[in-house]
Amino acid sequence: MGNRNLLRISDAATLAIHALALLADAEEPVQVAKIAEPMGASTAHLGKVLQRMARLGVVTSVRGPRGGFNLSRPAEETTLLDVLVAVDGPITEEGCMLGRPACHTPDACPVRSLNHQVRDLVVGKLSDLTIADIDLSDLLQETS
Repeated sequence: MGNRNLLRISDAATLAIHALALLADAEEPVQVAKIAEPMGASTAHLGKVLQRMARLGVVTSVRGPRGGFNLSRPAEETTLLDVLVAVDGPITEEGCMLGRPACHTPDACPVRSLNHQVRDLVVGKLSDLTIADIDLSDLLQETS
């Protein structure tokens, strides 16, 4: 059986979180290729993710030969929830954890209550964690 994670974060959101963590220490704009390299990411895909983040005001895009991306606000002020919502949209309580297309007894389903509890816990934790909390030292050492 394959590795299955209960909390699934999209590839785009994962790229965004790691890219923002790499930008957190940058004093000057960083080019997409320099962000993508230590992550082993496609510059085209990462570029699209960062452009979306720029449109939403999470990062600032600087054009020109010394251009690239900067965080729009301090890493301590950007939560992981901010990033996930910016990339993937709101975290909802929709859907059944058991994969059923419709629930005929939603008020009596113990899994529905669990779904609400898990969502609230995840949203709370993601609200508490900031980009500054992401430690990429292992990733950066691998590429040195």
